[in-house]
Formats: sequence, C-alpha cells, structure tokens
Amino acid sequence: MTLSDTAARVAAGVASSLLLAAQPALAEKPGDYPAHPVRIIVPYAAGGGTDIIARTLGAALSRQLGQPVIVDNRPGGQTVVGYSIAAKAAPDGYTLLMNNSAHSIQPALFKDLPYNAIRSFRGVAEITASPVVFVVDRKLPVTDLKSYLAYGKTTSTKLNFGSFGTGTGSHLWGELLASASGLDMLHVPYKGSAPAIQDLIGGQINGLFVDPLSIKPHIQAGTVRAIGVTGPRRWKGLENVPTFVEQGYPQFADVGWFGLFAPAGTPDAIVNRLSAEVSKAVMLPEVKSKLLELGTEPSGTTAAAFDAQIRKDADRWAKVVAEKHITLQ
Repeated sequence: MTLSDTAARVAAGVASSLLLAAQPALAEKPGDYPAHPVRIIVPYAAGGGTDIIARTLGAALSRQLGQPVIVDNRPGGQTVVGYSIAAKAAPDGYTLLMNNSAHSIQPALFKDLPYNAIRSFRGVAEITASPVVFVVDRKLPVTDLKSYLAYGKTTSTKLNFGSFGTGTGSHLWGELLASASGLDMLHVPYKGSAPAIQDLIGGQINGLFVDPLSIKPHIQAGTVRAIGVTGPRRWKGLENVPTFVEQGYPQFADVGWFGLFAPAGTPDAIVNRLSAEVSKAVMLPEVKSKLLELGTEPSGTTAAAFDAQIRKDADRWAKVVAEKHITLQ
C-alpha cells in the first residue's frame, strides 16, 4: 500500500476523530489560555521515545498551566493519522503535536499528503536535542573519519551503510556523508534499529548513523567503533568521539531533536506562552533527569528559533533527497 493510499483511507476517519475530540467553543481571549484541558497528539504507539517525552513534559505542563495536559496516541499510516488530526484541529492551542526531527524530512518525501509538515504547523519549542553517532564495524582498519574515508576509497569492495529504513534520518545522514566526502557508498535499509545494529556488530554492514541511547552500550562494550558525532561540540558521555565538524565536515553541525508543534494560525500569544512554559519545564530536575536518562539533553527554545531550525533542516534534507533521487517504494 502506498502512502497516498494510506492517506486516503485515513482522511475519512479524521473528521470523526476531530468531532469526538473537539472541545466546546469558548469565547476566550489568548490571555485566558488555557481555560480547559490541552491535548498533545503523538503520532506513534505508546511506549516509544516520543511518547515517553510527551508524557514527561505533559505532567510538568499540567502543573504549570493549571489544566490537564493529555497525551493522545494516534499511530498509523506512517504518522499520517496523528498529523492529519493535528493539522485539522482548531488553531487555539488546545491541540498540539509532538514529533522528532523526522518532521523536517516529510515534505521532501511525501508530496500527496492532506497536510504539509512545514506549512500546516508552526514550531512551539524544541524540547530536547541529541546528536547522531556514526559507528562502524570494529574489524575495519580505521580509527576516525579520515581513515574510514581513505579506506573506502582504496578498498576493492564498496563500503556500505545501514539505516532504519529508506527515508529515515539514519538513511539521509548516510547519504549526506557520501555527498560531502565524495565516497560512493551502498545503502542497506533495515526495518528498524535493532536488526541494523545487530548486523553492524556481526560485520554484515560497515557503518550506521544511530542515536546515542541505542548504541552507547555497544560502544562501551567495544562491539562497534564510534568515529563521529553530529553537532557543534562533543557530547556528554561520548567525550572521546570527535565531532564531524572538528574533522572537517561542517555540514554535520546540526543534531536530532524532539519538538512541540501547533496548527498554523495559532496566535502568537499562545505559542509564546507555551514556548516559555516548555523552556521552564525541561529544566525541572525531575524532567531534566528523565530526558538525560533517554540519551537526550533538554533544550527549550523560542518558537522563532525552533521554526528557523525546522526550515533549515527541511532545506538540507530536500537537497539530499533530490540529489540522491530518494523515493519510497
């Protein structure tokens, strides 16, 4: 089934979902916000990283806002279900959306959705940030990015890299490395992170871009070798791993993130209030410790800064997708 088929099937159910979830219309001013419960839509099943972060943040926001903040899991259709409901919600601050940096990839890959991830939403705040780690087969005769690329250009066998699936961040970071270095690498897609990591440990693939939480135990155990992290600085807990930037690749100065979004048209006063509350919440000791436990660092940004980051990321991935002719089968 194609994504367009999925979107078509989802559309009919979205309207009824909206009617069921809608709050009574209230003649309120932005200064009265919030006057009733706030809903955060998570477009994934309960129990994943996005869901855990949403619930951790929601509990803190409930106390700060004086109203319940309810996490509403709406998985399905490769996030189309949740996104469609959020995009069609009233722009009043009572329906929000949470996702990770995959949000910025959507417009480049999906052209026929009932919404546009950039135009249909506005950023509220970046909640937390995390680098992406490039790890390689420990049996390769390489110790850093320079030796890895040199090995790739001299070996008789083309290097490959795994990913969590075509069009995922782990795929696009790998394609960005191929473009930036001029090294022709073969992409090997997997269905999720676990099988990709296992094949890297087993030597079936040469490299993998992956989040710190998933790979750090394997780095510490010596079953894989980390040779680079994205972002402007070395990361806490991975201080011995140099950044791509310090190894001569400024294209990798950005990191992954989790963020909160509101439907386009949500008043500035409400968005700015939420942004300020998120920035306050992520620095609470109990919230901060949970985010660090998940392998991310609390950030909290202004809405304007988050919107700028989203668009910067979207522009980068659009170029990679176009250059590499990436499509979803």
